[in-house]
Amino acid sequence: MATKQQIMAGRQRVDAYRTAHNALYSSGRHKGIPEAHTPLLNAMVNTLNGLGFNSLDEFFRVSDLLNLQELGFADRATFDAKVLEGSTALTEIDPETGEAIELTPEGQQLLDELNGMWH
Repeated sequence: MATKQQIMAGRQRVDAYRTAHNALYSSGRHKGIPEAHTPLLNAMVNTLNGLGFNSLDEFFRVSDLLNLQELGFADRATFDAKVLEGSTALTEIDPETGEAIELTPEGQQLLDELNGMWH
């Protein structure tokens, strides 16, 4: 399992990539973008690999787990159970089934906190 320091370093690298990516596209699409974009992406992937992450998916899964842990939950299942606990005050759509999920104000607040964290 990655350490918090590895995750934070990975987040910094992803943020640097996002900043460079946005700057690259700031003047609109142009012919040279693919040649300029590939080194940016490769640098980010290489840094994440150097930190011990085998893929972008792995990094984002571990980073999301850190967010959940910082909210006091051991895993996504525990978080989801807490979010869904209670009454039917607000509606959210389940991304897997497309069905409406009824949330309490407390559940919505937890979901909002998670959504407000680094992604």
